[in-house]
Amino acid sequence: MSDLVEDVARNWLMSKGYFVLHGPRFKGQGELDFLAVRFEMDRIVERLHVEVHSSANPVTYLGQGQAGKGTDPVEGVQKFIKRKFLRPAAIKAAKRVFGTEDFRRMLILGNVNSQDVVLRACAKARIEVVRVWEVCEDLRQRQAKLSLETTDGRRLAQFIRLARQRRNVPNPRFNR
Repeated sequence: MSDLVEDVARNWLMSKGYFVLHGPRFKGQGELDFLAVRFEMDRIVERLHVEVHSSANPVTYLGQGQAGKGTDPVEGVQKFIKRKFLRPAAIKAAKRVFGTEDFRRMLILGNVNSQDVVLRACAKARIEVVRVWEVCEDLRQRQAKLSLETTDGRRLAQFIRLARQRRNVPNPRFNR
């Protein structure tokens, strides 16, 4: 599901005017989900390092290796933030692409256990959190004004549209 959510997140960023670089790699077997820049005329006005984490039914705390392992939720979230956003190699990779350390961090987040712990830790680390449902709702509301660039993103938007239209719902009068 993560690839689909990443695809939707990329479409959402592009619909908001960002140029998106997907999956830049860095030394140490690492990869950033997205680096995004937004231009006004010929100058960059915003830079983002974006990570996407989604689960329809989370069974562990964020950052916990496996269910039942006993990781403290606060410790797990701190490990996750460090691994995804604050590792020196990740910062160096973003700086190399952006040409500066002046960029914001964003986590596009699905369902998680201990949500309040995650949100507090992200706020403390100055990471903006956008929920997956907010991204989907924004895309749905603005669907007439945007063109989704990827097949999976288009299909998901069509699915959301169909779900709202309630087509092919059985009519109880004809099911006798």
